[in-house]
Formats: sequence, structure tokens, C-alpha cells
Amino acid sequence: MASKPLEKKRERLAHGMAQGFSLRRAARDASIPAATARRWATEPAVRERAAELRSDLISRTVGRMSALSIRSAHTLGKLLASTDENIKLKASHEILTLLLAVREQTELAAQVAELAARLSGRGGGSR
Repeated sequence: MASKPLEKKRERLAHGMAQGFSLRRAARDASIPAATARRWATEPAVRERAAELRSDLISRTVGRMSALSIRSAHTLGKLLASTDENIKLKASHEILTLLLAVREQTELAAQVAELAARLSGRGGGSR
């Protein structure tokens, strides 16, 4: 559930915190004293807003990387047709390494989903 934006300066501080800036830098960007930034940074609303903004940044970054991955896969495919055997070997190695990593992650995700289903079936989902 999205929280409402904070008062302007608190919102700017939360943006800086979400981006991983130091509190001093975030305070400067929000045009507030560092002591005020330290105090506001402990407020649950500011911390929650920073976490929400950080999550949004990460989600947008993953989306952008997903779009670029198609081009990357195409580039690796083109490198397989290179006349340079060293380039073909590196491209082949990279493709196989990435494929195995994706396979492992997919299998782990399926195992976690199966375990979660078993736990919820036993009423073990609550702590």
C-alpha cells in the first residue's frame, strides 16, 4: 500500500535516503540542517517513505535491465558467429554460465513455492 507523500522537505530527505546518500548529503539536498535530518530520519513515516521509494527505484531498474537483457542476449548470439575462436569460446561460456544460473534460480524458486504450499497446508504459515 502506497503511503502519501510527506511534507516537501521530509519527502526530499526520504528521496536522498532511498538513493543511498549520506544523511549529510540528503540534508543538503533537502535544504535542512544535518541535525534535523538525523532527527527526521528516525521518524517511522520518513523511514517507511524512504523504503517505499527505494523499492520503486529498484523495481524500475530491474525493468530497465530486463529490457536490456534482450539486446544482450542478441549480442551474445551474434558473437557466436565470430571468426575469432576466442570470442566464440567466451560467448559460449557466458551463455552456458548464465543459463545454469537461471536454471538454478528457477529450481530454487519452485522448491520455495512447494515448501510454502506445504506449510500453508499444515497451518504452519503463521508464527
